[in-house]
Amino acid sequence: MGQKNQNQRNAELTVDQIADYLQVTPRTVLNYIQAKEMEAVKVGRHWFVKLASFHGFLQRHRFSVDASQAHQLSLEEFNANKKEHEIELTSTSVKKNLSLQQLRVFEKATKHLLSLNWPKDQMPEFQKRFLRLKGETIEFLGRGFYCYQIQRKRSLYDRSREKLGSLLALIYFFLSEHPIKKQAEHMEQELMPLFSSLLRKMERLEQK
Repeated sequence: MGQKNQNQRNAELTVDQIADYLQVTPRTVLNYIQAKEMEAVKVGRHWFVKLASFHGFLQRHRFSVDASQAHQLSLEEFNANKKEHEIELTSTSVKKNLSLQQLRVFEKATKHLLSLNWPKDQMPEFQKRFLRLKGETIEFLGRGFYCYQIQRKRSLYDRSREKLGSLLALIYFFLSEHPIKKQAEHMEQELMPLFSSLLRKMERLEQK
């Protein structure tokens, strides 16, 4: 139980999760971050807020929401009620072009992730969470690569990107002085633009 509570205190939340929880706009949450009301790190184009900092924010401003429920927020729950429509790729040329870009993302992300390891001499209590996020990033990446429905495929790649963001945020929060931070920054600079480009292309295909 103690370990579970520790993991919950050290979780990260996305801007959309917090906005959904507080019933405000994402812009409002970003304003809180810029005003230093919440401790956050930016990974790619996305911000991640430390859960303990969010709890403190709720207590300071006495929001009507129950702060004790905040630990129940997760990336999975945020997307749980989104209705998915399966749209099949029909154009051979589009499939080929998209497959090449997917392959590039898959190969680069897998290579980076397999070489990224939590240092054994640094805060071992976070290693389990690190390994879980690393495994989930690869899992959603692989499921997206082999999925044939474009909307489902985009959802899986987006989940993989979010897990990668949480993984890098964990390093930025707790290993900011360790050499692994440089490796994480290199991953962010190389992988996040690739994910964003691929997801934008998939979104355009959905709209056709």
